[in-house]
Amino acid sequence: MRKILFRGKRVDNGEWAEGYFIEQDTPEYHVYIVKLFEGEDTGKGIDIIKSDIVEVIPETVGQYTGCTDEERNKIFEGDLIRNLEEYDDVSVVKYSDGEFVLQWKDSYDDNLSEYSASGFLFDLLKVGNIYDNAELVGAE
Repeated sequence: MRKILFRGKRVDNGEWAEGYFIEQDTPEYHVYIVKLFEGEDTGKGIDIIKSDIVEVIPETVGQYTGCTDEERNKIFEGDLIRNLEEYDDVSVVKYSDGEFVLQWKDSYDDNLSEYSASGFLFDLLKVGNIYDNAELVGAE
C-alpha cells in the first residue's frame, strides 16, 4: 500500500510541513497539514488525544508521488527534478489525468512536453521546487 502524504508551506513561518491534508471552508477557506495525530475510537467518533496541526498556504500543497530521488529525498507534486541519465533540463512534477507526470519546456521551441513519471523512476535528482526555486524553470 502506498503512503498518502502531503506537504505545504506554513502560513506562520514559511517552513515546509509534511503530513495529512485537511481543508476547512466555513466560514473562510483554510488548509492544514496534520503532522501528528493520535485518536481514540469511542464508537460514536474519534476523540483526539494528541495532534500537531499547522495552517499552510493552499497553493503550495502537493501530494507525495511515492517516489524518491537518488539521495532518497521524497518527490512531491511541485518539485523540480533533473533526470541524471538523459537530460540536463529541469522538469516539474505535476498531477495530470490520474497520474504523476514530468513537465518541461523544450529549449529549442519553448513548447511544454509532458511524460508519465512512471517511465522516469531512476536517476532522478530533486533540485528544488516551484515555490522556492522558480528561477530554475525560468518562472518569475
